[in-house]
Amino acid sequence: IAGQEVAAALATNLADIGRILTAFQLANRAGVATVGASRTALDEQIQASLASATAGVGTRSVSGIRALGLALHAARKLQYTTEEEVASARRLYESHMEGDFGAADMPFVEAAVAHGDYARAHVPDQLLAWDVATKKLREALADGAGSDAAHAMLLSAIAAADAAGLPATSELTQAEALAQAKATADLNSIMEGSPTAIALLTAIEQAEVAKAPAAALATARTQAAAIAKAELATA
Repeated sequence: IAGQEVAAALATNLADIGRILTAFQLANRAGVATVGASRTALDEQIQASLASATAGVGTRSVSGIRALGLALHAARKLQYTTEEEVASARRLYESHMEGDFGAADMPFVEAAVAHGDYARAHVPDQLLAWDVATKKLREALADGAGSDAAHAMLLSAIAAADAAGLPATSELTQAEALAQAKATADLNSIMEGSPTAIALLTAIEQAEVAKAPAAALATARTQAAAIAKAELATA
């Protein structure tokens, strides 16, 4: 039975690593005579998987970098012993994360970062920061910008994206548009009332982070200065 399970596990062609590991453990305990030949067959599958993935990785291909990461993961988990083949594949993985990246490359960047752990590859800090910033933007966008709390979360995500040097991705562009609309509306609403200088200056700061129109900011600053002057005169 143990030998049959090894054969069935090998038939998955590396699709079920957990099953393969368990099958070989049981076969070794049971003293299955063919376990050595089965191990050779497994190594051949791993070798073929690495060869296929390295040949097909392409230039900034999402499916290619994912396949290479998974092939490296299988080689590590299944204790493939041909270290130079693994090291070469890992170097190839890392080489595809070099160079300049833009907004159009973000699907690849996210895939490369996500599978970097599988590959045990070094991921550049910039790409890690972009990946984190993108996740924060998506989380903030899911909540919209209707409430003050949601707006604050959106502004925080935009600030993090700016700090990371994230290019103008669709998520960043959408977040900035939402934050700008909310901040501008809030600023206009406050200006139409009888705000204190502190309240207006706080609204201006939020509008600046949200990149509100320069004309609206200039008008608000002028009003804030006049309010502050009047408050000082009556203090």
